[in-house]
Amino acid sequence: MLLSSLATGTRMPSKLPLQILIVDPDISAAQITRAIVARATPDAQITIEPDAQRACRELARIQPDVLIIDPSPSLIAGLQLIAAVKGRHAGQVIVVASAPTAELRRRMHTLGTDLYLEKPTPLSIERLRSLLTGAHG
Repeated sequence: MLLSSLATGTRMPSKLPLQILIVDPDISAAQITRAIVARATPDAQITIEPDAQRACRELARIQPDVLIIDPSPSLIAGLQLIAAVKGRHAGQVIVVASAPTAELRRRMHTLGTDLYLEKPTPLSIERLRSLLTGAHG
């Protein structure tokens, strides 16, 4: 069970839809990710934000249970966003890297990301559904 709702005291995960934030500057990739996520969890509230810096500023309002991010294009802002979601909101983080490197993989492991993938990735609906269902408690 995710602790974000309990820590803030604002919502109960079992009663409200899963909040998912997709951060990817490639709008086409973000829309494809949204379609896959929507198919896996039809009741999820999905927000797309192409800019990691803006997503950092909007984090308190969005309060995602799950962050799906490509941190490669804006690495510093992406790292800050991942750290905030893992720390303050205790949400799950799925990284889908468009420019993977050994250093990026190391940093994502250090930050405690829940799933690290590299584009293009054959993410199955069943695998995603299993991960997202676990995020909702």
